[in-house]
Amino acid sequence: MDKEIISTNRVKAFLTDNIEKFAGFVNQVIHDEEFLKCVRELLPFDGVAYASMNVLPEKQVVKKMGIIIMRMDMEPSLFSLAVTITIDRGNNEKPHDISVFLIACKTIEELQEYVNGDKFREEVIEQCGNKTICDDELLQKIASLDIEGEE
Repeated sequence: MDKEIISTNRVKAFLTDNIEKFAGFVNQVIHDEEFLKCVRELLPFDGVAYASMNVLPEKQVVKKMGIIIMRMDMEPSLFSLAVTITIDRGNNEKPHDISVFLIACKTIEELQEYVNGDKFREEVIEQCGNKTICDDELLQKIASLDIEGEE
């Protein structure tokens, strides 16, 4: 087998493992009383609640993943949830964030139920795959970093 294909498959598996850790992190955050207090104090479309975690070692391209919760309406209290990904392409380029809204106009309880389910994990994996793995140039960079890390 081609070493590049093996390396690429290992990187995809590594990202998937970290996305699962991220889903656990999100579940913990969205049930945290301090975070929920911050979320409940938001006004519609006026600021967001944000939490993030570092996901990969220093040599990798994806640096952080996080969630954003935005209030959509006061009564009933409805919120939207987005996933953010911070990508560092190296070469002295400034890291950039990608945000993708996954679900909108739900109560906190519905968001908590959503992040506990398989659908959330599947959508996070899909969105991260669409934003990071499907970019061939980025995929080649990830693969080369993975190979360099083994030496």
